[in-house]
Amino acid sequence: MNRRLFIYITAVFLAISHLFSCKEKHGTEDDVRHVAERFAQSFFTWQLADALQVSDDDMKLRIRFLASNVHKADLRVLHEATETPTIEIGEISMENDSSAQASVSLRNVYQMDTLGTEMHMKEEAQGTVSLRLTREGWRICGVTVSHSKS
Repeated sequence: MNRRLFIYITAVFLAISHLFSCKEKHGTEDDVRHVAERFAQSFFTWQLADALQVSDDDMKLRIRFLASNVHKADLRVLHEATETPTIEIGEISMENDSSAQASVSLRNVYQMDTLGTEMHMKEEAQGTVSLRLTREGWRICGVTVSHSKS
């Protein structure tokens, strides 16, 4: 009888522990902001290896493709840059418990518009970073940039 009671109590304890750990996984808006900021600072300053650290598998493939298309002329442009990029995370939109979007304001960032052409500075641009909750925490699953001025 004691053995059954012990197994029952252990099972209840594990179930309750699991429920509490699931609730902790659902990150707050601050968690989303932190990951979005970390990604944006890395991605838009061309520190792509750092951006991979907070990306999901699909985004990692996109970043690796982008990195494979950086040429010597692009590296020269980055090394000769005199303007410091400014990247600010704006409004956070929690779509549901497992997806979110963060708006990003960009100033003086270098972007590639077309593969095979030299990157150039964008004085101002607006972007959106999409995130989803995974077992590892919030991960970037997409990024878009629009409303750009050269």
